[in-house]
Amino acid sequence: MGEYDNTLGFMLLGTFINTFLLGLVAYQFAVYFSLKFNDPLWLQLMVVTLLITDLFHSGSLIYLCWYYVVTNYANPSVLTYAYWPLPFTGVLTSMAAMITHVFLSWRYYSLTKNVYIFVFLLCAATTSLALGFTTGIRCWQLGEFVKFLEVVGVITGWLVCQAALDIIIAGLLCWTFFMSRTGFHRTDDVLKRLIRGAVQTGLLASLWSIGDLVGFLVSPESWIYFFFATCIGRIYTNTLMDTLNCRRSLKVAISGTRDLETNDAYQLTAQSGPIRIKTVTETVIDAQELNKDIERGRHSHHHDRDSEPDDNKFGTFSAQ
Repeated sequence: MGEYDNTLGFMLLGTFINTFLLGLVAYQFAVYFSLKFNDPLWLQLMVVTLLITDLFHSGSLIYLCWYYVVTNYANPSVLTYAYWPLPFTGVLTSMAAMITHVFLSWRYYSLTKNVYIFVFLLCAATTSLALGFTTGIRCWQLGEFVKFLEVVGVITGWLVCQAALDIIIAGLLCWTFFMSRTGFHRTDDVLKRLIRGAVQTGLLASLWSIGDLVGFLVSPESWIYFFFATCIGRIYTNTLMDTLNCRRSLKVAISGTRDLETNDAYQLTAQSGPIRIKTVTETVIDAQELNKDIERGRHSHHHDRDSEPDDNKFGTFSAQ
């Protein structure tokens, strides 16, 4: 191996992958703004904040590569110091994670109305954000890589909290969707897609955070942990944007060929029994009537299971 493979090599590799992910995320942003969802202002502000954060972070990483590889090409001693974009990766990553965690927590709350779990998730997300900011600021103050071990406890707490929260939120959403099956194939197929999405996004983000932690604990002298750290923010952004953008396709999937031009602020409301699906601009479904339709669908053997209720009461699934 070359002399700088374990340092500059991992930094460049992580930056390359992050730039590739930025291209995917940029496409997600373009799709979101082109579809013109009628989302509340706070959600639009979240999206804009993520866009600015991703652009700034990715630009700072490219500048970091230029600083180490070009500006200080003949000055290898500079590799003992952490230039500012490197420690502030923790700050920007924790911001992206916080926004995604808050959104997914609110999504779970909108389905279940469970205030206690919602508050717990918000507290955990805030704790993860505080630890991420502390990590970035303290590493920037320490300056030298060899001193990063002084904050190993804070780094461990941040990444463990972040990964655990990913898994908890994914598990809660999967359980909610699983318990909301209606018996109709079309509706259940959409629920299965939502479950797969929750598992994939939660698993990927948590594995990347764990990789960052293991790399730092096992080989703190190399920059393998920075390879993982560079991409985590883009993974969170892709998670949130994919969740938002999939609303249109899920809408078509559950309503068949009928694509209603209605308000996009759809909700899945999980009460005592199957999820009740409604749209803001259409007539709200009567819960008892819908439950009767669902029970008839479950116990009837002479109807096609792929058919929907006669009145097309099922709207579409929201990213919310």
